[in-house]
Amino acid sequence: RSSDLWTHKVGSWPPTGASVGFYVMIETAWHVSLFAACYRYRPLTKLLNTAGKSVPSKFGGSGENTMSKRLKDFLEKKSQTLKSNGFAIGQRTAFAASEWFIFNKIIGIPLWPSKIFLAGWFGHKYEVKRRETMDTHRRAQRQQEDKPQQQHQQQRKDKEHANQDEMAFQV
Repeated sequence: RSSDLWTHKVGSWPPTGASVGFYVMIETAWHVSLFAACYRYRPLTKLLNTAGKSVPSKFGGSGENTMSKRLKDFLEKKSQTLKSNGFAIGQRTAFAASEWFIFNKIIGIPLWPSKIFLAGWFGHKYEVKRRETMDTHRRAQRQQEDKPQQQHQQQRKDKEHANQDEMAFQV
């Protein structure tokens, strides 16, 4: 029955309720794990602390890359904006939020179609499995409902055979 999985076009519109639920779960997991990774590992901050120190100085440069300087200024500006807007957060949390913002714009936007496809695929598989389970449950219910009728029919047949045997024996 694996061919039934692809009879319905995956990612079709309008999405099923399961697809929407899976999309919300995927987005939630993405944002929470991205922020946690930015908070824990501070990838851009580490990159800024290492970038531009060894390579430009070997070639007679100033020792600081202009790109890393711009990124550092952006991170500091973004964290100051968060603090000035009334968020009572520490320096590390502000930098993590800034890094999260940058990664979301760089990586999150290109990944968005794949997240929608993945949610549609999971939702479709869930719907197919749910329908199969419901069909199995309905079949089991029908069999339970049909059992007394089948038993009654079998008893009637047994009585008819017994009556026929009696009549044949009497003749």
